[in-house]
Amino acid sequence: KKILTTLQYTISNESKEFELFIDVSLFSWGYAWIFPHKGYTVIGCCRDARFLKGVLLKDNFNEWLKNKNIEIKGVNLQGGMINFDYQGFDFGNKFLAGDAAGFASGITGEGIYFAMVSGREVARKIDDPNYKTVEIDEILKIKRTQELLLKLLPLLNKSLLNLFFNFSLFLLKVKWFKNKVLKLYS
Repeated sequence: KKILTTLQYTISNESKEFELFIDVSLFSWGYAWIFPHKGYTVIGCCRDARFLKGVLLKDNFNEWLKNKNIEIKGVNLQGGMINFDYQGFDFGNKFLAGDAAGFASGITGEGIYFAMVSGREVARKIDDPNYKTVEIDEILKIKRTQELLLKLLPLLNKSLLNLFFNFSLFLLKVKWFKNKVLKLYS
């Protein structure tokens, strides 16, 4: 039930800067991004599928692109879903890892690190059924904190949410805070 909806365009122009954009009125508990790559740029957005009922993310995304003067004519829209609805990973002789187990972040959609850790832990568990999955326990602590935040954020109005998210982005420029966040995801 907990899924992030994602949309993105890959354009041939190469952006110089990695950028994140938060606008609760357009993306609810999500955000937009510009991710530069060598020779192209990925421009996209994501949001929790449970929110923005009755409002199409694609329409909001296209409005944002228009406001940013980003041309997407002739470029194929890509989309996907990111599962962050953790229901377990060990089901007897069947195991789940990464997004399949819902290990992705419900806040950012990031899941590569959690996928690598959970995959490694599942392999150890298969090799030794008595293995204690300590690293998965650490992931689940992080997810519990994120889930609590996801429950509290809807209590704020849109102006306060934008302020909260933009303050969080500002804090990411502070070395101590940035290191704390990086520790949670790497």
